[in-house]
Amino acid sequence: LGTMFMLFSALNAVKGGFDWFLTSYPTVTAFRATVDRLQNFAQAVEARDKVSDVKRLPAPPAAATRAAADAREISVQLPGKEGRTIWRCAGLSVRPGEFVLLSAPEGSGKSCFFRAVAGIWPHASGEVFLPEDALFVPQRSYIPQGALRAAVAYPEAADCFGDERVGGRAAEARHRARAAPEAVRPLSG
Repeated sequence: LGTMFMLFSALNAVKGGFDWFLTSYPTVTAFRATVDRLQNFAQAVEARDKVSDVKRLPAPPAAATRAAADAREISVQLPGKEGRTIWRCAGLSVRPGEFVLLSAPEGSGKSCFFRAVAGIWPHASGEVFLPEDALFVPQRSYIPQGALRAAVAYPEAADCFGDERVGGRAAEARHRARAAPEAVRPLSG
């Protein structure tokens, strides 16, 4: 009889071990799914941080200390597998108050060059110095993906403006729109 109880106890221990897999399976799969999501999130953050291979310099190069903006060795490629290079080792140095006209045939990549200098073209390399308060105004609007707050704050971080300031700006915009109805009426003709 004692052997029977020992055998029964051993079988219950084995059954309990197998039961753990059955009862814990949903928890383990949920844990695995969470780990996968966190890994995907971490990869997305790394990919977002690496928008461009253009290196942002903290100070102007010694040869361009009077420059308001300086770009060197900028190479720009088109997206895709072949990634045809449209600008190779291009440079630009602009002094404060200086105007620049970049003239080239349509479709030659002028906008891509300036996007690369701004750091928002992912298929580029080189070095750029821009002051902290520099603002890139593209030919066509660029709205970053993500939350509306991030798009409104661009190029600043989304959390640099408090809720009161954002709400105040929205109220100010509504007030101006109501005060100037001619600014919002459709054009005719």
